Amino acid sequence: MSPIKFADEKLDTPPITAAFFDHIPAYLPEHDVRIVTSDGLSFPAHSSILGSASPVLESILDRPQKHRRRTEKVIPILGVPYDAVSAFLSFLYTSRCTEEEMESYGIHLLALSHVYSVPQLKQRCTRSLAKQLAIENY
Repeated sequence: MSPIKFADEKLDTPPITAAFFDHIPAYLPEHDVRIVTSDGLSFPAHSSILGSASPVLESILDRPQKHRRRTEKVIPILGVPYDAVSAFLSFLYTSRCTEEEMESYGIHLLALSHVYSVPQLKQRCTRSLAKQLAIENY
């Protein structure tokens, strides 16, 4: 297993992470969670926001973490593209998702909304995917 690369350490963040943080209010406390993607890259996050947006994430955050070397918890979100995880986290923070994100990652966001029990995102994905199917069928 390859070591986890923390994308945002020493301000060496991929562009998508930097754009994501443009939407996070400056008054939030320092992050206390890292979301790790299949690529081994990560996003810093806030347990209070994740837990309030998703009962599944709340449950994960409430569990004691084995072999904890860092002060922050690490939550893997695997099996979807890095940019889809970025769009998912952005939705958890802002309750918004762009049409471009829906077109590119709608099926991934639908899966994430189901796995992490985020009904508002699930409804948005369902409408967007149905619209895409209806347009493609003509």
